[in-house]
Amino acid sequence: IEIQTANNPLRVNKTILKEKSSSSLVIYWYDLNGWIVANAYKAKLIAALDGVLHRRTNGAIIIVYNNLSRYDDTEKTLIDEVEFVKEIVPILHNYFAQDEI
Repeated sequence: IEIQTANNPLRVNKTILKEKSSSSLVIYWYDLNGWIVANAYKAKLIAALDGVLHRRTNGAIIIVYNNLSRYDDTEKTLIDEVEFVKEIVPILHNYFAQDEI
């Protein structure tokens, strides 16, 4: 899905994870030295190139999820998660963009 943030649209993955009797709504993406991508293969390629060119493979997978009960409205939960992502992305960007010490 695409989330409109203050600066740019953010493309992320959305899925429903089902385990036994519970379900979770999950939004996730990869942050690799400022590159934000949703595709796992693209994330691996960026990490490999960064390792070869800069001798580092810094990266994170960002996961936002909510457990769903059978009474939860999935659309309302998705809206809540999207709003949380909009709030947290600038903070994460500042945190991950810190210079090495």
